[in-house]
Amino acid sequence: MFLLVIFLLIGVIIGAFFTRVKSNISQLFVPQFEHQNGYSGLLTNPLLDCDSYENTGIVKLIPLKTEIESIRKSAIDSGNITEMSVYYRDLGNGSWVGVNLDKKFAPASLLKVPVMIAYLKKVEKDPTLLQQTITIKDDPGIPQLIQEIPPAHFAKVGETYTVDELINLMITYSDNIAKYGLTQELEQSSLDEVFVDLGLVLPQTSIEDNFMTVREYSTFFRVLYNATYLNREMSEKALGYLTTSDFDNGLRTGIPSNTIIANKFGERSLEDEKTGEVIHQLHDCGVVYLPSNPYIACVMTRGASFEKMTPIIGKISKAIYEHTIESKD
Repeated sequence: MFLLVIFLLIGVIIGAFFTRVKSNISQLFVPQFEHQNGYSGLLTNPLLDCDSYENTGIVKLIPLKTEIESIRKSAIDSGNITEMSVYYRDLGNGSWVGVNLDKKFAPASLLKVPVMIAYLKKVEKDPTLLQQTITIKDDPGIPQLIQEIPPAHFAKVGETYTVDELINLMITYSDNIAKYGLTQELEQSSLDEVFVDLGLVLPQTSIEDNFMTVREYSTFFRVLYNATYLNREMSEKALGYLTTSDFDNGLRTGIPSNTIIANKFGERSLEDEKTGEVIHQLHDCGVVYLPSNPYIACVMTRGASFEKMTPIIGKISKAIYEHTIESKD
């Protein structure tokens, strides 16, 4: 009898110990973030401090990861895409999850965001820069700037625009000519500095067209939301430009129309040297301002046609949106 009591006591102690350990381990999946209190910004939430853990939140996000993987597999099996990567980050607590994160894509028009950031970094020191003018120079290479998804509005050769107008055309309508006008006046070192400061690969140093992962690209949106690269005013301005994007065939299709989103899409079409087949890439990344819980969603796809890829991005976006809503209920 005495031995039975002893064994029961030991069992209780061991059980309590493992319950305590389990509780402590679970806390590792809830990173502690401290944001600026009392800041009146509409689109940013300046980050003061955070405890960072590798792949934090993965336990709570397993159902979302499983659903994303299922959508990806189904889309590949049906031939709608040949490849896809997804990254999601909860901006409330910093937890994140991703699928196929090591796969690299051609960022294409997504690279207009760092061009904008480079200009706004300069505006921090010279507020008059936004009103300075640039005349679009004629160039033999301009016909190559024609896009498969044409912008609704675009800059015209020979005409003069303010920097602010060109950034708006470049971000809102993804106009290549506006980007050309901006980069013809921007020192390459200023653009390089953005990538170096954020620990990203410089585009011109990569021999491959596909050089950026979905998680790497999301860095631009994370530092804008947290106002950790540009100052508060310029971070707000950058995200303000992005909220005017007229691309509604990606992330936007998966969330309610009254939900604010600051996003940028990118598209690229290249001919496979071996098969001669044209391979398309379509991406959409941004901050979704769910009132109770903003988050970053970034989807990169590769496939045979834009028409088949757009609904897949929308389906991923919807899954992420619904998961975030349900997790806050």
